[in-house]
Amino acid sequence: MIINKNKFILFFISGAIILILGMWLSSGTLCPYANTHWSPKILSPCNYLVNIDHDLFKAVYEMIDGQERGKWSWSEGLRRVLFPLLAYPAMKYWGFETGGFIASVIINLLAFISFILFLRKEIGEKAAIAGILILTLNPGVMYWVGLPYAHVLIVPCTLWLTIIMHKLKATQNILKSALWGLAMGILFTGYDLIAYFAPACIFMFWLEKKYKQIPFTIIAMVLPSLLVSVILYKFYQIPWSNRNSNIYSVVLHSYFDFSHLKEWAILIAKVPLFALNHFLFSNFIFLPIGFASTLMLLIKNHSFIPLTTIEKSILTAVVLIFLFNEAAPPYDAYWQMRGFWIARIYQPVFIVFVLYMARVYEAVSILKIKKWMNIILIFIAIGNANIVFGQIFKSPVSSYSYFLFYKQRGGYDMEMKNLNKYGARPLGICTNNN
Repeated sequence: MIINKNKFILFFISGAIILILGMWLSSGTLCPYANTHWSPKILSPCNYLVNIDHDLFKAVYEMIDGQERGKWSWSEGLRRVLFPLLAYPAMKYWGFETGGFIASVIINLLAFISFILFLRKEIGEKAAIAGILILTLNPGVMYWVGLPYAHVLIVPCTLWLTIIMHKLKATQNILKSALWGLAMGILFTGYDLIAYFAPACIFMFWLEKKYKQIPFTIIAMVLPSLLVSVILYKFYQIPWSNRNSNIYSVVLHSYFDFSHLKEWAILIAKVPLFALNHFLFSNFIFLPIGFASTLMLLIKNHSFIPLTTIEKSILTAVVLIFLFNEAAPPYDAYWQMRGFWIARIYQPVFIVFVLYMARVYEAVSILKIKKWMNIILIFIAIGNANIVFGQIFKSPVSSYSYFLFYKQRGGYDMEMKNLNKYGARPLGICTNNN
C-alpha cells in the first residue's frame, strides 16, 4: 500500500493539531499531575491546580533568573536545568506557569514532528502513520505537559535520544560518536534518562561490536551533567547530593546487607506482580496491551519479527533497572523505589513499543495482518483519547489510568473529585469561584 503524499500530510497536520488540543485540555485545572493528588495547590486568581511540589520546580527558574538565594537554594531539583533554560524567555515574558506551558507545548510538538519524520525516513510512511496514531494523544505527554516542570521533557527527550541512538548505530567514527554522546548528555540535564540510555548505548555498541566507541561516547554523555553539578557547587554552593540522588546509593547498599533475608524473600516473591503492574500502567494500559497483542498476532501467524539492536538495548536497560529497584533487599529510606505506586519510573519503555509496532505496521502487507493491526492501532488511539479527553467527559478510565501511572496521595477517583470541586478549565479560561 502506497499512501498518497497529500493524504499523509493531512494526516500529519491533523495529528499535530489534535496533539496541541490534547495538551491544552491537560492544563489549568485539568493537569493530571495536580488533580490526581488529594490536596493540590491552588493558584490565584484563576484557581488553576498545580502539584504540591510546585515551588520546588519554580525554584530552578528563580535561580536562573538571578533571584535571591533564599528563594531557591533549598530545592532538590536544581540540577534539572534544561527545561527552565529553554523555557526561560517565555517564562520571563508570560510568567512561570503560562510561559512554561507555552514552552512545554512547543517542545512536545517539535519532538512529535521530528520523530514522525524520523519514522517516515528510516522505516516508511505506514510506520509514520502508526507513530501518529500512537503518539498524538499519548497520555504520557498529557500527564506532565500542563505544568512547567522538568518532567515535560521525559517524552520529548526519549524520542530525541532514540533518534540519536540510531545515529550512533550508523556511525563508525569515534569523534562523531562522542559528539552524539555529548548531545545525549545535554538532554540528560533535563531529566534523569541517563539511567536508561547510557546502559542502552553500551549494550548497543557491544552487540554491534563497536567496542572502541563505548568509552568516548559515555564520557561525552556524562560531561554536561558533571558540568552542571560543578557550576552549582562552585558558584551556587549547592551540595553534590540530595535526598533524591541519595536514594540510589541507599538501594545499592541494600544489596550488601544480608540481615533481612526472610523479608527480602517476601519482596522477591512480589517482583512478578510489580512487573505486570509496571508493564500495564507505566504507559497507560492501551499501548502496552496493543504491543502485547501485536506480539501474539505475529506469533499466531508464524511471522514473528525480532527486536532490533536498539529496541533490545533499551528494553534490556529498562529490565535491569526494574530488577535493581524492585528486587532490592529491604532498606530504610524516606521513600521506596519499588512497589505498585510508582509505575511511572518505567515510562521510557514506551519507545520500544512504538518502534516495534511501527515496523510491524510497515510490513502489514507482507505479513497479511493489515486488518488486525488496524484494529490494534485504532484500539490504542481510542483508548488514549478516552484517557486524555475523559477528564472533560468525567470518564472513570481517565481517573483510573492517571492514578495507576503514579499513585499520589489520594484515591482512584481523586481526579473526578477535584474537577467537580474546582471545575474542568484549561489554561485561559479563568474563574475565581471554587
